[in-house]
Amino acid sequence: MSKKQDILKKDIKKLEEDIKNAKTKNQKVKALRGLKYSLRFLQLIAPYAVATGIGLGTLHALGITPFIRDEHKKYLESENQFDSLGNVRYEEQYESYENPVAAIAYYGEWKKDDDGLYKREIKKYAAKKIDEETIKEIVTNKEIASLEEILGNPIAIKEEKKNNLTEDELNEKAFLQATTYSKDKDDFILVKESVSDNIKLSIVSIALLVLIEFGISVCRRDYSSFNFGDSISDIKDRHRLIDTNEMIEQLENKKNEILDLEKQKIKK
Repeated sequence: MSKKQDILKKDIKKLEEDIKNAKTKNQKVKALRGLKYSLRFLQLIAPYAVATGIGLGTLHALGITPFIRDEHKKYLESENQFDSLGNVRYEEQYESYENPVAAIAYYGEWKKDDDGLYKREIKKYAAKKIDEETIKEIVTNKEIASLEEILGNPIAIKEEKKNNLTEDELNEKAFLQATTYSKDKDDFILVKESVSDNIKLSIVSIALLVLIEFGISVCRRDYSSFNFGDSISDIKDRHRLIDTNEMIEQLENKKNEILDLEKQKIKK
């Protein structure tokens, strides 16, 4: 073996080791880059993910799931109406009443005016701050004179008019009528949300989430120094890969030189 071949083989061995070490180091650099890319990506999406999670959690707590028809509980509600004349009306339903606030109404006596019409005054008082037993006592005892003293000023006053009255209405004295409401939390039915309601709520929910995400994006743009693209470029600059192409090319050239020397040796 010539001295030149010996030198070439040593160079080849060294280049092969350098290439192997470079590839090992590049694998470590790629792994480190990947980890740092992931951390920067998490930093990028974290505010949006947290906001979305809180938004969806809030919607779920409110019983709203976008594009899924939820089941809602409808509790048994009752309306109890009674007056100082002894009349009672009770009804219940699995629907909410329009304005379920306890109230006491005062119905005055019918009076005929100069136009020949019968009129009476109706005053409605809010009774939501007192319990049903107290309401029953007020109505039963016909505490008309002290009504405003107990309940305060009326929340509504109106005048009822009629052309004709029945004999019972003509003889009817002033009276009180109470209306109370109650809800049974132990008695309910499950009702599936309608398609139209679900679509409306879904659109509103998604619109709110998009608005929140847009707000975060604007705040990050105007008040944060974080830039995902710049972060990636910085990671690449800090953790550079070793270019093995030149070493591989040198290795191939030296191998070819040995082959040429061996061919020349054979010819001689």
